[in-house]
Amino acid sequence: MNLDIKKLGQIAGKNHRLIIGLMSGTSLDGLDIALCKINGFGKLTKVQLLAFETVSYPDDFKKQIKKICFVKDVDLEQICIINKALGVLHAKYINDFIAKKDLKIMK
Repeated sequence: MNLDIKKLGQIAGKNHRLIIGLMSGTSLDGLDIALCKINGFGKLTKVQLLAFETVSYPDDFKKQIKKICFVKDVDLEQICIINKALGVLHAKYINDFIAKKDLKIMK
């Protein structure tokens, strides 16, 4: 079995899980970050919001995204560049969120 899938299965099998969820809409105003504690399974699942923050995107980054986001034809290279930049930016925002909230969740 793929080790990553096995690890996900182990996490899903725990009595509770800490999950960071991300959401960014078409308004491009920023990234919503939520830390939730999820208990139980199926119909007995309970979710508790532990921490939440919205982080604004820099104006220059919004402009870059808008250049490729709402047009009919897009250069594949530009999509790849933005995709990587978005991943790096989101990772930074998540790490900052964890540090700001003084969360000791990373092992």
